[in-house]
Amino acid sequence: MLGAYPNPAQDFTNIRYRIDEPTNVSVEVFDLTGRVIEHSSEKLTAGTHDIKISLQGVSAGNYYYTIKTKNSQLTSKFAVTK
Repeated sequence: MLGAYPNPAQDFTNIRYRIDEPTNVSVEVFDLTGRVIEHSSEKLTAGTHDIKISLQGVSAGNYYYTIKTKNSQLTSKFAVTK
């Protein structure tokens, strides 16, 4: 995984990650209470991928994202400033 950028973010952030083989990938972005802000799930080819997350209507604070494949799961955080 390569991370979220820009971080801290204002209007949007991109989450960049890399997978080594074609697989189903689920990306979930959530706040500190566990409320899901964004969710995507799709089958992707091997390589580096980006997902752009709109932060319109999202309050300033810390947020987390989880990237899941059949073989792994990784959670990291990013900050939103307004």
